[in-house]
Amino acid sequence: MRRSDVIAAASLVGLVLCLAAGAAAEESAPIVVGPDAQFHTVQAAVDSIPADNAGPRVILIKPGTYKERVTVPKGKRFVTFRGGDADPAKTVLTFNLYASMTKPGATQPIGTSATASTNIDADDFTAENLTFENTAGEVGQALALKTTGDRLVFRHCRMLG
Repeated sequence: MRRSDVIAAASLVGLVLCLAAGAAAEESAPIVVGPDAQFHTVQAAVDSIPADNAGPRVILIKPGTYKERVTVPKGKRFVTFRGGDADPAKTVLTFNLYASMTKPGATQPIGTSATASTNIDADDFTAENLTFENTAGEVGQALALKTTGDRLVFRHCRMLG
């Protein structure tokens, strides 16, 4: 092989590695949630992550109160919810279902396990600097957070049910 061919091949390999590194950096950029951000709801940010996710994905949640039901499904591993402030009281995920509620058209109450404001069914999940809350009040049992995944980490979080 000629020296010029070796140099050309090495340059091509270098270019491919640079492009791959750029793609990896782009994939690992945080997904931002907030009123003036890429996504306005936490669930929309979760939904943007492909099923059977194989790499870490950070969802940065700007300070505020997000009244929505959030579910991280089983196939979306390695997801991190990170509150945008060191104080977990400033970033709140909340909803207000309670056990004795009856859905329209149903005759039976929904039960305690269906009341969670946030459901984490995925493995390898992390939450940091957040409050998980259920604001149903004194009307019955209510969950702020329900987890069924393995290897979950909660750092500097509050759970208010």
